Amino acid sequence: MNHYPADFGPLCELLQQQLTQYMQLLNLAEQKRDCLVKLNVDKLERLVRAETVQLRHISLLETKRLVATGALAAVLGYESPHTINGLISYAEGARQNQLQQLRDDFEKLIPRLSAAHEANRALLQTNMALNDLMLGFMTGPEDPLNNFYGADGSEPEEKISSPIIIDQQV
Repeated sequence: MNHYPADFGPLCELLQQQLTQYMQLLNLAEQKRDCLVKLNVDKLERLVRAETVQLRHISLLETKRLVATGALAAVLGYESPHTINGLISYAEGARQNQLQQLRDDFEKLIPRLSAAHEANRALLQTNMALNDLMLGFMTGPEDPLNNFYGADGSEPEEKISSPIIIDQQV
């Protein structure tokens, strides 16, 4: 066992806080997915604002983590242990186990967060394409069969009936 006078406690606390923030970010991403599916724009706007706040917290914690790893680097005489993996071998006992568990938790969480983000991006693109299609129907070409509204948004004075394809009389 290596004996280093480094205190990994503050770093473990910061990493735990970061993990909690990332889990909350995943929760927001899952709620956003539901809003995108249900087209709940008002709640989606609130979630986007909450996500922005969450990302600021994560960024702040990341800055603190970098400072903490820099301080540990000075104590350990190590060049740049800016990753959990780089520090695990310097920790002992319970702290080493805690760092390994935090690393494992991050390795499980980050792909889930990435997948949720990708799913939301795809849903958003689909919703935007649907909106574009609907706008095209409302303001589309001058073809009267495809343009249900006038240039000013008003309904046409003369209603266009659909062509009869099958004779309704038997």
